[in-house]
Amino acid sequence: MYTYLLINLCSISVPFWRSFDSRIALQKKWKFLFPAILISSGIFLLWDIVFTEWGVWGFNHRYVCGIFIAGLPIEEWL
Repeated sequence: MYTYLLINLCSISVPFWRSFDSRIALQKKWKFLFPAILISSGIFLLWDIVFTEWGVWGFNHRYVCGIFIAGLPIEEWL
């Protein structure tokens, strides 16, 4: 039931953990990171909403937690 959420958590855990490495120093780049994330996620979320409504693709209810926003599972928003 939480397969999609588990995949999200596993795929973000290593990059998040590595972001605190002193050689990467991501904590000094937050002002650039957040706008980049918001802009790119906004574009792809709109894409997903439209294509889900058109029936181009969908989400298997067996693998998501069941909370949907604008036709997308919460895992897709994360």
